[in-house]
Amino acid sequence: MPQRLDELNLPRRHEDWRWTDLSAAEAALSASPANDAAPDATPYLIDGIEGPVLLFVDGKYVEAASRPGPVRVEKGVAHDAGNGPLAEIAAQHSLHKISLSGSGQRVQIVHIATGGQAHLDLQYVVAAGETARVVETYAGGGESWVNLALSASVAERGRLRRAVRILQDAGAWTETVNGHLAADAHYGSVSLIGAAAAVRSEYDFVLGDRAHAQVDGTMVAGARQHFDIVGRIRHQGVGGSSGQTWRSVVAGRAQASFAGRIEVARGARQTDANEDVKAILLDRTATANAKPELEIFADDVKCAHGATVGELDKRALFYMESRGLPPERARQLLTEAFVADAFEAVENADLRAALGEDARRLLERVR
Repeated sequence: MPQRLDELNLPRRHEDWRWTDLSAAEAALSASPANDAAPDATPYLIDGIEGPVLLFVDGKYVEAASRPGPVRVEKGVAHDAGNGPLAEIAAQHSLHKISLSGSGQRVQIVHIATGGQAHLDLQYVVAAGETARVVETYAGGGESWVNLALSASVAERGRLRRAVRILQDAGAWTETVNGHLAADAHYGSVSLIGAAAAVRSEYDFVLGDRAHAQVDGTMVAGARQHFDIVGRIRHQGVGGSSGQTWRSVVAGRAQASFAGRIEVARGARQTDANEDVKAILLDRTATANAKPELEIFADDVKCAHGATVGELDKRALFYMESRGLPPERARQLLTEAFVADAFEAVENADLRAALGEDARRLLERVR
């Protein structure tokens, strides 16, 4: 494994890396996992959600502490993990193929970091006509770096719903997601990012005829946290649709960035795609960057993007204070409502409530 950041040969001048800062991973490169760690997923499970539980500790699957049920966890085979140096690093380490079809229930996957580097290459497979739901929780912390490469393959008419909770206390967390959606397949994800010192999330989806991808998330950054989202959705079939909704709350000297691209290939007519990015700065020292892009090579399409960065609405604050709410309480309610916007599409009430409670705890840390 690499021992210094400069050994990773990460891009320095590439446009997609202009806002990325993974210096928080430096300490993890020379750190070691805790040998006395007693793996237990229970503290990180969401109440009310019944179903299979998979536990990974420092990138390794812990079968004895898991309850896979009908979910099959197999040794993955070497494959193209997608473009990017982080995915290439992960593909050289722990490989697991998770067959989600037939589970019927929501699968909770808990990743615990105890220290050092944890590189993991996961392959999610959803068969034709099947529906799979996954909740991923990343916990632990210390001098750790979790690096995930995820390949998601959804066959015709299949559906994959993915919720991601990044709750690890410190260190760095990175992911590279490559998704392939066959005709009439659906993918939907919602992410809550707020605890690690540095985060880079990169996703790239290729959509077939009438396929749909919805990638939503919220970033809550304070102190000197550094979060970076880089997304690309490629429409290559007829009648496809996609949406990207991201909300950021940034305080202190933190930075939250989003760079998303929608690509519509020749012949991909009747595409309907949208990007909606909004950020609130709680302090003048905070930074939010937004760069939505469209690249269209087809006629008869409907594509739109928008980005807004600003402070809390002073008129809304004045209105709430004039109705008797203390200023701090008014700010709290407006901020929570802004963050909750990204969770509206979550169907399961227990999951939606858990994400809301996680977000409230994160907001308390940055206010």
